[in-house]
Amino acid sequence: MSVDPTTLLRALGSGVRPVDAKAAASTSEAISFQQMLEDAAAGGVTSGLPVRVSRNAGVDLTPSQLARLSKAADRAEAAGANRALFIIDGQVLEMDVGLRTITGKADLSATRVLNGVDAVVTVAPEAGDIPGEPPRLAFPLLNASLLKALGGRTPPNA
Repeated sequence: MSVDPTTLLRALGSGVRPVDAKAAASTSEAISFQQMLEDAAAGGVTSGLPVRVSRNAGVDLTPSQLARLSKAADRAEAAGANRALFIIDGQVLEMDVGLRTITGKADLSATRVLNGVDAVVTVAPEAGDIPGEPPRLAFPLLNASLLKALGGRTPPNA
């Protein structure tokens, strides 16, 4: 028994679209592939895939943190990341983005090289935190020139 290839392609192209109220409301407008990519990169399209914590990771996360990490992992994957550091609520966690698995904590208290990481992702604080106030990090950032550069300030003698 042989099946016509065009029949298979029609079955595959069954109209899978991102979950978006605007797109669902107007079926006459087609979403371009470029728009879908931009939505994914901006965090507008979520996979709903849960984040797991490896047994050996030594990390204890709340359901809220896991949900925020899931959304952040979607954005990291859309940007092409495979292994990333996620900064969330003062913790720096290593994650296999494709598997959605936290593999451990990154130790930033000593000088060392972190190999195999292709992205650093900051995860926004929970809703209800003070707007405009940057999240407080648990590890010390003592490099003043780096803080000024990140803050967009120019040094006094520049």
